[in-house]
Amino acid sequence: MKKYLLPSFLMLLLTVLASCAALRDAANVQEPQVRFSNMSIQTIDFDGVTLLFDFDVTNPNRLDVSAESYNYEFFINGQSFISGTQEEPLEIGSESTSTVQIPVSMTFT
Repeated sequence: MKKYLLPSFLMLLLTVLASCAALRDAANVQEPQVRFSNMSIQTIDFDGVTLLFDFDVTNPNRLDVSAESYNYEFFINGQSFISGTQEEPLEIGSESTSTVQIPVSMTFT
């Protein structure tokens, strides 16, 4: 019985240490960085325009970032220009950069 106790204890200790390392990595979560990349006209007609904004989003973490939807707000010279909600899923892999496209529709008045 004693000869199995030491290997079992060592396995338990290794598992606990590995779990602590994983928790330490998860606790060191940094905010993703967002950088404007491009803007293009997706559609235009007599009623309005739909602009397509491209943003490069960098996830510096070891964990993937995902969301079913997200809110956005654009500012020009510190003033809110337009805001909304994007209902499409978003996923950015760990330690990687992805381009996120946000269509914004505006009507002419």
